[in-house]
Order: sequence, then C-alpha cells, then structure tokens
Amino acid sequence: MNNDTAIKFDMDKTTSNISYGTSGATAIGGLLSMNEIALAIGIFFTALTFLVTLYFQHRRDQREQKRLRNKEERDMQLHAWAKEQHEKNLLRLSPLDGCNVDEASGD
Repeated sequence: MNNDTAIKFDMDKTTSNISYGTSGATAIGGLLSMNEIALAIGIFFTALTFLVTLYFQHRRDQREQKRLRNKEERDMQLHAWAKEQHEKNLLRLSPLDGCNVDEASGD
C-alpha cells in the first residue's frame, strides 16, 4: 500500500464518520422540538451545577476539618503549657506552704 492510498483511505474513513455523525444529529434534532431541546439542556446544566457544587462543598469540608484539627492541636499545646506553668508556680510556692502569711511577709 503506497502513501497516496493510505491518505485516501483515512480521508474516506474521516468523511464517513463525519457524515454519520451529522446524520445522527439531524435525526435527533428532527425528533425533538425546541421545548424538548431546551428541557434537555436545562437538565444537563442542572446536573452539572449539582456536581460542581458537590465538588466545592467537599473541598470546603476538607479545609474545615483541617482547620479544626489545627485548632485542637493548638489548644492541646496551650493546655500543656498552662499546666506546666501551673506546676512551676506550685513548686516555687511550695516552701511557703507551712508559713503563716504574717511570717512570710516578715512582719
């Protein structure tokens, strides 16, 4: 098979596919009225809107979960720091446990 024959075969195949596609679209267009076409387009875009909203809601939920995990981690770190500070203060004040307030002030 030479090169000219291969190109002609590809062109015939492409032309045939375009012809069948156009014929099918014309047949479907003839079966449907403008109202039915508008209804089909409306249903398509409604479904598309639902899917896009679902996608972005999923992304928002993921961001919210990440934000809450970060907040919980910060809260735990803050709680651990406050507990550590409290324990340090207790150790610092422990020598004064047995003293009276008047004795501790030196009066």
